[in-house]
This record gives sequence, C-alpha cells and structure tokens, in this order.
Amino acid sequence: MMMEIASINRDLETLQWRGREPACRMHPPLVLHRNPHCRQEIIALQDCHRDHSLSKFWGACNDAKTKLDACFRKQKDFKRKVNLAKARAEKERLQRKREEHKERQHREHQDR
Repeated sequence: MMMEIASINRDLETLQWRGREPACRMHPPLVLHRNPHCRQEIIALQDCHRDHSLSKFWGACNDAKTKLDACFRKQKDFKRKVNLAKARAEKERLQRKREEHKERQHREHQDR
C-alpha cells in the first residue's frame, strides 16, 4: 500500500515538474454568489453528492460534474470578454487623457 502511494506521489511530482497538471482537477469553490451563471449546475452537483454519498466516488455524479465544468468554461469565457472590453475602454480613456495633456502642454509652451 505504501509503495502504491509513493508511486502515485512520484507520478504527480513528475507531471508537475514537466509543467503539466494531472488530468483530474478540482473545480473552484462552489459558492453561488461567485458563480451566478452556473447556479443550476452547482445545485445539481451538490444534490448529487448529498444523495450519492458513497457512489459519487465511483462516478455517480460524473454527468453533473461534466455539465458544471462546461458551465465554468462558458462563465470564464464570458468574464474574459467583459474584462477585455473594460481594459480596452480604459486604454482608450488613458490615451485621450495623454493626448489632452500633450495638447495642453503644447498650448502653454506656445503662449510663453
């Protein structure tokens, strides 16, 4: 048993050393206020885990988990697009401010 655990730990360290992550990863915390787009999927997975307390370890909740993972990917893509739009708007605003500042300095320099 100890040999198996040591082997698994060594395999995980090797994967991490190569810059890869294990195929099975945990999901982010399942809090509804931080994941409003995935509310139904989170509740479905929590219900499945509650109803199948032991069989969840043998795949009873895999369908709910797959749906939740897909929802998290969509939510992340949505957030990425929103953040990109905000960043572009802020970049344009700062560019306008720089141009206004340059024009103001140029006018002040000409007035002297």
